[in-house]
Amino acid sequence: MRLSQKLVVTLATLGPIGSLPAPGTFGTLIALFCAWMLSGYWWYPLFVVAVFIASWYIVREALKVFNQKDPSQIVLDEFVGCLLTLVWIPQRYELFIAGFFLFRFFDITKCCGVAWFEGLNRTSGVLLDDCFAGLLTNIILCIILMSNIIK
Repeated sequence: MRLSQKLVVTLATLGPIGSLPAPGTFGTLIALFCAWMLSGYWWYPLFVVAVFIASWYIVREALKVFNQKDPSQIVLDEFVGCLLTLVWIPQRYELFIAGFFLFRFFDITKCCGVAWFEGLNRTSGVLLDDCFAGLLTNIILCIILMSNIIK
């Protein structure tokens, strides 16, 4: 494996995270921690966009190395989806915990249209299902905030 391929695989799997049991859950936890550290900054949404764009290239190249439709070792998609989940969400424990569980629910069950995105080809299917799960979760968290369910 060339150095560039090793770098792509390392980024796509978040290093050793992709080799753990339940790698998607651990990738989401890493993203949750990063979102907690960065969410108060005005540039956080721009950061998420930049990570999404970089992830598109990384996942595309990693899929060539793994030569599978959606290898479980690639967890960069969960990372991006969870970051998207928490855009414009106030930094509060209960909201971040709810975001984690709702995102994992949509990512695992593939309900509410998430399965459609997963059915897309190659990079689109790997990355966009998690981004849509993150968007759905973000919308639910915003509704919770607007309705004062969590004060």
